[in-house]
Amino acid sequence: MLNERLSRYLNALEGLALQPANRWDGFVTNVSEGGNFALHLQLALPCYALAALHMHPEAEAEEQARAHKAMVALVERALQRRVWAERASEIEQRSVLPDVIAEGHIHYSAHLAMMIGALEMATGDRRYDEPFTLFWHSDARFSYTHTSLASAIARQMRATEHGGVESSPGRVVPFTMHHAIWALALHDASHNDSLADAGKRWQQHLANHMVLAGPTLPGRGAFRASYNPRMRSGSLWSNPLCDAWSLATLAALAPELTQQQARRFWPRLRRNGAESHAPMAARLVAQQQGDSALATAWSYLLAVELDDASQCSALLAYAEARLANAGAALPFGGAVPPCTTALFALGEAGGLRRLRRPATPQAEAIALELPEKQAAELATTAD
Repeated sequence: MLNERLSRYLNALEGLALQPANRWDGFVTNVSEGGNFALHLQLALPCYALAALHMHPEAEAEEQARAHKAMVALVERALQRRVWAERASEIEQRSVLPDVIAEGHIHYSAHLAMMIGALEMATGDRRYDEPFTLFWHSDARFSYTHTSLASAIARQMRATEHGGVESSPGRVVPFTMHHAIWALALHDASHNDSLADAGKRWQQHLANHMVLAGPTLPGRGAFRASYNPRMRSGSLWSNPLCDAWSLATLAALAPELTQQQARRFWPRLRRNGAESHAPMAARLVAQQQGDSALATAWSYLLAVELDDASQCSALLAYAEARLANAGAALPFGGAVPPCTTALFALGEAGGLRRLRRPATPQAEAIALELPEKQAAELATTAD
């Protein structure tokens, strides 16, 4: 049985996922699709946390079944039109069919593929090997399977000399690319494929052109925050959120590079006694607090991935003292509680590296026992 803390995380994330499909209580919906708090991120991060809880060695069959059902519900929500409509509208304005996956909306497609991959890896549930649909309107329905989705991402990565895909015009973001590589690796693990090879070019580009070195001055942390293919150059700056996110998602993919650059990152945290957090600058106080909470949560996940007990303790102490939502459904607050809570849950459940372990025969048996109609029951009509 999961311990009390992990059980509370499961309860919180399950409640978030299994509310009626047209209800979004607990989510922050008035956010940009291309930002760090996008709605698909509020779905994806809880999904990864649930996968880690499902794969936790102390999780019992009943807890695994609950996590499984919640993961499916989150994937089904991620297919809803409202989650990807902003980018689809932008594409349609160019008189192009608004297929956000085919048109390279990697900020969305990488997380959708990683969610499905995490579901398969944790539970053995292969339902998304069958076609699923992104519904825009009656004349614009876009059908994919897990493999065709992953193949589209791999194809887009292979189409560029640097191996990156732009999250927005002129901007390739390291942590988004790391999610894409994770998505391909999880797909390959359950399909005996080699699509993740498409990520090698980006990882080489990251090591050769995106690493920051020299004095750790303000704004000069671990990695350049983005790469501009048109200018053929990376940004000159970084910030704690970009660095923590990039490092945490890179740790299992490139351990030595992560360890090297983490040594530049840790001094950027602000220590106050037994507590530590990642400070962020912003014009608005609410944005600053939200960015800092998210950066601190990603820093905690990084510490877990690197087995740094001292950093884990200090970051978790800060979260307990400053971010705790007393009596709230989601344990940790910030601008976007689903993201903050999910990252601490993911860390405490073992981190992203737990997702690399394939589903056990017991988990696969549970998957087979779930009603085949579950996805249909959770599916929604287009908003």
